[in-house]
Amino acid sequence: MTYIRVSYKLPSDVWYLFLEDPLGMPDKWEKLDFKEDKYISSSYQDYTKWKKLILPGSFDNVFETNDFDGVILFEKSFSLKEVKGDYTLTLGPISDMEFTYINGEKIGSSLGKKSLANKSYKIPENLLKTGQNRIVIKVINQYNKGKVGEVSLNSPLGGNISLNGIWNYKVIAEVYNQFNEKEQTWPYYSFYLYENPSINFSKRPQVQSYTQNSKSALFNGMIHPIVPYNIKGSIWYQGENNVSRFKEYETLFPAMIKDWRKKWNSDFPFYFVQIAPFENYNGLSSSLRNVQRKTLKVEKTGMVVTLDIGEIDDIHPSNKHDVGNRLAGLALSNDYGKSIVASGPLYKDFELSDNTLIVSFDFIGSGLTSHDKELSAFEIAGADKKYVKAKAYIENNKVYIYSSKIQNPKYARYAWKDTSVASLFNKEGLPASTFTTE
Repeated sequence: MTYIRVSYKLPSDVWYLFLEDPLGMPDKWEKLDFKEDKYISSSYQDYTKWKKLILPGSFDNVFETNDFDGVILFEKSFSLKEVKGDYTLTLGPISDMEFTYINGEKIGSSLGKKSLANKSYKIPENLLKTGQNRIVIKVINQYNKGKVGEVSLNSPLGGNISLNGIWNYKVIAEVYNQFNEKEQTWPYYSFYLYENPSINFSKRPQVQSYTQNSKSALFNGMIHPIVPYNIKGSIWYQGENNVSRFKEYETLFPAMIKDWRKKWNSDFPFYFVQIAPFENYNGLSSSLRNVQRKTLKVEKTGMVVTLDIGEIDDIHPSNKHDVGNRLAGLALSNDYGKSIVASGPLYKDFELSDNTLIVSFDFIGSGLTSHDKELSAFEIAGADKKYVKAKAYIENNKVYIYSSKIQNPKYARYAWKDTSVASLFNKEGLPASTFTTE
């Protein structure tokens, strides 16, 4: 069994493939020598010795571990009775990058988002021949689950030949992490090359990649080492990466707080920052913000709202000064006995009066205000939970919400869009949190 380690590093500009950047430059990937040319050549004949796999389908499990990342070749032959004109090859989604060859000649390639879309390549008439022809697809996979979509050959005469079904495949190389103490060069990835055709892959060394996104990596590297030391409290500003997993966050975030307290054997205060508005959360950030609000059920916690100091086009807004002041306010009020209002209005409950929902809040301070501007970002719904834009006004430090389109309201919500901006405050200047009455 032979494992040959590639002699060059993964060039940093080629790393853009893994970021799905259209500037990832397929030509530079093509220059990386995976020792695969002999298998793509029209003179190679031993494809029947390769393993079999059905396409369209996934190739993540080629090592029976559902985790393959690397370079893999797929081969299939097809027969033509005659060749007239230029044919077209149609490919379904392939992750993350592919180079496609007909009878040893490249006809096209794609990467990232383009590779994950349907695409077609023109096949010049002189590349095809009467009788047997061969297609080879080289796929380089990382991050996304490895898959190849439907493949078909389209005749200029209008015919269509499906190439779906059994394909031969061969693993050429596998991604591994090259990070070590002596050589710390970004992007820290390279390849194992598999050149011996008789490799027993069941005995291959485990290939692992540890990054800041690996499970427990940040905790073990940055938090666990300081557990023996006393701390006064914790502040936390995170959640952007969990937006799509807001349901998990509702359990994980409180569990993490309780786990940290257990490890320190201290019921220390834990203050956190609600994520700010941002334009590219796919409509889910309000749910994450609401989950963060629910975390306040955990004792000795506090939350800073940033609906008024975000930057719609920047996931990490630059105004950290106000964030710091608001966090300090929580500590001064709760831990140092200062008589200050440290939280913006938080949803408490509601009541129904005719066609209007009346919402009450905690932490109203000296009173609720919209700073003489129209209350916005409120929505209302009936029993069907189909929300419409609502009008709202403040009276006796409660918010009255209504819409002529909803005669029998049951639910209301506030700041329920990715780009919602605060319109409701207490007179101390602190914004109300995203909430829903559901």
